[in-house]
Amino acid sequence: MKKLRDAAKALGFSTYEGSICKRGHAPIRLVSNGGCVGCMKISNSKWATNNPDKTSDIWKKWYAANSENVKNRQALAHIAHPERHRKRHGQPEPTRPKPDFCECCGKPPRKNGIHLDHCHLTGGFRGWLCGPCNQGIGLLGDTESGLKSAIEYLIRSKQ
Repeated sequence: MKKLRDAAKALGFSTYEGSICKRGHAPIRLVSNGGCVGCMKISNSKWATNNPDKTSDIWKKWYAANSENVKNRQALAHIAHPERHRKRHGQPEPTRPKPDFCECCGKPPRKNGIHLDHCHLTGGFRGWLCGPCNQGIGLLGDTESGLKSAIEYLIRSKQ
């Protein structure tokens, strides 16, 4: 076992395949101490349950050190896994396929892709919008009256 662990360490791995532990977990072992990964998860979970304040502090420090990476992953999650993102955020099932262009302005989407637009009152699917159109409609209250007020303002300001 020591040879496997040393070889894994030399290659820069954090785990290696060893023997099944006495509790019957999968034979995945930590290079750092040779411990069973399954047993470590149970031990860490018990410790976290018994030490909620310390656990919270640890996660806060980790997030502070990794917040940029977390934000980048969250920003790209809806592109990599659109169906999971839609379900997680309680969005409706689309009634038509996603187009290549925004259904509001007709422009191609920016780097974040086309967004599923839905009615916040009924929860129903409305269409596919680029980010700026989706945000603009949302900031105007998601209502016809909000859009009409903006149009009236633009007409008045021309004079």
